[in-house]
Amino acid sequence: MSGGSSNSAQRAAEAAEAQRQAQIRGSVSRINAAFDDPSRQREIGDYLGATRQFYMNDLNRQKGETDRNLKFAMARSGQTGGKVAIDNAARVGQDYNRGVIESDRRAQSAAADLRSQDESSRLGLIQMAQSGLDATTGSSRALSALQNNLQAGRSTSTAQGLGDAFGTFANLFKRSQEAAAARRGEKYVYGTQYGRLGSG
Repeated sequence: MSGGSSNSAQRAAEAAEAQRQAQIRGSVSRINAAFDDPSRQREIGDYLGATRQFYMNDLNRQKGETDRNLKFAMARSGQTGGKVAIDNAARVGQDYNRGVIESDRRAQSAAADLRSQDESSRLGLIQMAQSGLDATTGSSRALSALQNNLQAGRSTSTAQGLGDAFGTFANLFKRSQEAAAARRGEKYVYGTQYGRLGSG
């Protein structure tokens, strides 16, 4: 009798374990289905495009400001249309091209970070499934993780902007403003002295 009872207990334990393994497989399958859904790849593609566009908009805004500042700087120094102005315009073009490459690099990096975050979330949920997380909850948490990862990615990738793509011109603009201020000061001093001489 004890042998039969032992076999019965063993069969019950085996059945319970088989059921537990089936539940784990079901949960893992639902989790993987959420992460492997083709719509996620489309979301990542859209995210990549939007991030690249964000950086390009920032780059184009900076280029517009740089072009304007350069135009005024060249006018203040009397070099409009000259070799210096042409050389500086070429440098702006080179900086812009580097900015385009950097925009794409940052966007690709942001998309790679999002994929990496998705994989971390997937692994975490699979571990939870192996500890008893049911399929319905696993699927729900997977969808939440996907949305949270996307929102966090958007916030992180656009927080800083592209940075100063045309920083090499900062000194040139500053020097041109300082020179213009010095010229204004000289005119004021000369005008004052001339006025004094004239009145004397």
